[in-house]
Order: sequence, then structure tokens, then C-alpha cells
Amino acid sequence: MFTQTKREADRLAYAMGRSYPCQALHGDISQNQRERTLSGFRDGRFNILVATDVAARGLDIPNVDLVSDLGHIICRCLAHLLILIFKLRPVIPPIYSGGTL
Repeated sequence: MFTQTKREADRLAYAMGRSYPCQALHGDISQNQRERTLSGFRDGRFNILVATDVAARGLDIPNVDLVSDLGHIICRCLAHLLILIFKLRPVIPPIYSGGTL
């Protein structure tokens, strides 16, 4: 998944990482950590990589099922929505699933 800014990549990876194995990749991450992140993605230790579009240039990763460049507006909306959902999740009441009250 691609974002336009490093902050968006970090925030989206953090929000998604609460439920899915996920890592961020961008220019503020040390070269050593970037290599470990790419190695983990290639090896299948996690299956969602959130990268800035600049950091993603030139990546060659085999066996990728889906590449999502959601575009400027859609990506920002999705990122903000996911962050909001994960922030509000503890206060959202569970959906009634049947039985007696």
C-alpha cells in the first residue's frame, strides 16, 4: 500500500498493525531497518507493507498479490478512517448478537 508522506505511512502501518502483521517503509527509517523490513516482507513474516510512493520506487518484490496506490484523496481518507476506527474501537458497543437481554 502506498502513501504520499512518511507520516501517513507510519500512521497507517500503526493502525493496521493492531489487527494485521504490517510494517512501514520510508526514507526516515535507517537503511539497516529498511533491509530488515523488506526481508521480512519477502519472507512472509508479514504480508502488508505500507510505503511512501518515493520509497517504493525501484522495489522488486516477487509474489505480490495486490499493489494498492489508492491515490491522494482516497489514501488520505482511508488512512484517517482506519486511525479513527482503531481509536474508537474500545468505546464502540458490541453489536447485539441474539439471545435475551
